[in-house]
Amino acid sequence: MEAFLQDLRYAFRSLRGRPAFAAMAVLTLSVGIGLNAAVFTAVDAALLRSLPYAEPERLVHLWQTHPGVDHGRFEASWPTFREWQDDHAVFSSVAGYNLGSGTWDNGSELELLQTLRVSANFLRVLGVTPVLGRDFAAGEDDAASPPLALVSHGFWRTRLGSNPDVLGTTLRVDGQPTTVVGVLPPDFTWSPAGDAKIILVLRPTEGFLARRNLFWIQPVARMRDGVSLEQARARMAQVASALEQRFPEAQKATRVEVVPLREELLGAVRPTLILLFACVGLVLLVACVNVANLLLARATTREREMAVRGALGAGRQRLLQQLLTESLLLSAVGGGLGILLARLTLPLLLLGVPPEQRNRMPFLDHLVIDGRVLAYGLGLIAVTALLFGLLPALRGSRADLHAALKEGAAPGGGFRGHALRDGLVMVEVALAVVLLGSAGLMAKSLDRILSVDPGFRPEGAVGAEVLLPDARSISDERARLLARQLTEAVGAIPGVHGVAAVNRLPGRGGGGTVRFLRTDQPVPDGVQPEATYRDVDGAYFPVLGLPLLGGRSFEPGDVPNSPMVAVVNRTLQRRFFPNEDPVGKQVKLTYKPDAPTLTIVGVVGDEQLDSLDEPSRAILYLSLNQDPSGQLGLVIRTARTDAGPDIRRALRSVSPELTILPIRTLGSIYAQAPRMFVRSFPAFVLTVFAISALLLACVGIFGVVSYAVEERTHEFGIRLAVGADRGDIVKLVLRRTLPALLGGMAAGLLGAVALAMVFRGLLFGVGAFDPLVLGGVTAVLLSVGLVAAWLPARRAGRVDPMQSMRAI
Repeated sequence: MEAFLQDLRYAFRSLRGRPAFAAMAVLTLSVGIGLNAAVFTAVDAALLRSLPYAEPERLVHLWQTHPGVDHGRFEASWPTFREWQDDHAVFSSVAGYNLGSGTWDNGSELELLQTLRVSANFLRVLGVTPVLGRDFAAGEDDAASPPLALVSHGFWRTRLGSNPDVLGTTLRVDGQPTTVVGVLPPDFTWSPAGDAKIILVLRPTEGFLARRNLFWIQPVARMRDGVSLEQARARMAQVASALEQRFPEAQKATRVEVVPLREELLGAVRPTLILLFACVGLVLLVACVNVANLLLARATTREREMAVRGALGAGRQRLLQQLLTESLLLSAVGGGLGILLARLTLPLLLLGVPPEQRNRMPFLDHLVIDGRVLAYGLGLIAVTALLFGLLPALRGSRADLHAALKEGAAPGGGFRGHALRDGLVMVEVALAVVLLGSAGLMAKSLDRILSVDPGFRPEGAVGAEVLLPDARSISDERARLLARQLTEAVGAIPGVHGVAAVNRLPGRGGGGTVRFLRTDQPVPDGVQPEATYRDVDGAYFPVLGLPLLGGRSFEPGDVPNSPMVAVVNRTLQRRFFPNEDPVGKQVKLTYKPDAPTLTIVGVVGDEQLDSLDEPSRAILYLSLNQDPSGQLGLVIRTARTDAGPDIRRALRSVSPELTILPIRTLGSIYAQAPRMFVRSFPAFVLTVFAISALLLACVGIFGVVSYAVEERTHEFGIRLAVGADRGDIVKLVLRRTLPALLGGMAAGLLGAVALAMVFRGLLFGVGAFDPLVLGGVTAVLLSVGLVAAWLPARRAGRVDPMQSMRAI
């Protein structure tokens, strides 16, 4: 220990004598370690920490699958769910949930809140206990039971004033008095529900209880102790086969997918986090290579010092220990600054995450620099000290006394020393190219997504959504009247060229779906045809800009007492009416026994309902006049950018009790869709990593070339003295640097392609080998690298030949 403390004091004095070198090394390491610590907090919170449930490794999510379903898997019906609950071969308990939103009357206005509706045993299956009050009791998930709710801890604290007497109080949710029975723990999250403030007990009505072809509940199960995932999957395959035999009409070819709960909740972000973690590791490698090059260059100026210490009795092991202690000191100071940098930048990183997206990733609320992150930082300090310090220490500890003490001997280590430093430059250039290439491919992928045609003209289109105080109980006549009055009021605003009503705005997700049967074909076995539905008025298609491909749109004659009509999109036509004209055909909705039969009167082009990178969905449009909705949005066509206040005033003039959600352009709604964030945020972070690596590589190139120029100052002076042109000296230095640049870029391009092939699932419309992106990366790095080399090369061309001649 005494020897180590002595080495530590000597290292501190040595680095204090070279403040520029020490500052450059420490800052370089702080960037690499700080970025790694920041990304590790997200990886740790999302992928490494245990889920906040009891024995989470035993929890699984259940899905039904069928080859005829759009997205491959779907929910369960209530009868099927109840049969799964009664089967205890592999599961000790099965719960169910349903996602949605609801309005809460806060006393002054309505608020739209994310809600989670669950079976009575949902929290017990997860192993969660309310911190205040009680859980839902068995049997309370029944239509005859009163409406009950659990509230989140945050909602209780911020909106209900941490009222200890909240139990038994009534909240008005969706216009219905709902009794609060408990408060959830502070760390409870259920990411599919986002930031759900209120958990309601499921109370399925008669239409949901008996129908086996109405799929709406998502089951979660706890495996029995000792049951493996493979055993659970095998058992559910048997259960699905048995249900198919008993109910061939509803369960034909339907299977059950058993997914570990961690994979279900976090599987979508795992590839992105792994990619970011891998790329930030490359940034750290660039930093280590950079500092190693600086240490190698410094070692050439310390050859005499090391040789003298060796001559005085210091063995090679002692010198190696001394040099590694200097590296450890640099790494420790850089790591400390890096951890502080990570602590300061985490809030800035979270500021870039929209609240709507942050709610869907609750692990972001646990991004803190805690003991686990500090332990990771200490590990990084030790590893980086070895990575950048071992090679220079090995080289510096074997100084040749005879060669070092020769009068006039130039430091530098000869050909081997130059080749080693050039090799390190090649490595950091290659790593920078990998990061630049990955960032470029992600950026181009994002650009391709944003350039996808949504099917209509988003320019000059604004979306407004309103909440009705009596949305669930509003009469059909009142809903029709309100929709007409709102569109007329907004349409009268100067500068507004068109207004249309719809139950859910474009870009706000798919919403509800309906299943139907063609009346001209026999009933199919298994899952019935399914389509997303939209309630729209007759102005929707022309205002939005959706082309009419056949038939007609909705007309004023489509009144409540006339036969119900529908318009379908091109995807529905291709999927369910292939090679035929659907106009005039009829479809029977099946969500209840007396559901209406619709006559298809028109076909329109496809519109993207959610993210632009998803395939178009089959859409069934119903007339808002015939099928009024308590959920209402307006699509407004205007060239005005300041129309928001006027729109709000017009809506208030019709009904002052309306709650008006933020008015946004349709383009911004699409840009803020959940899947768009998963695309855009990694591209932004990768760009930050790539720029950091590029700057570090430039610093490394500049440092190595500067040391090389310093070593050859006498040579350049002599060349100038015997007639060489200053431009020739600059070219000589650049030619000396070019092989390392070109070799690094070639290796980096191969690495970028390989990394893109591993993570090709994150790309959209871009191949792993994109000539434009990779060519642009090559041009950028070559240009920046040559500039970094040219600056010291220009200094070499200004050497005074007379001083060089006097030194001979």
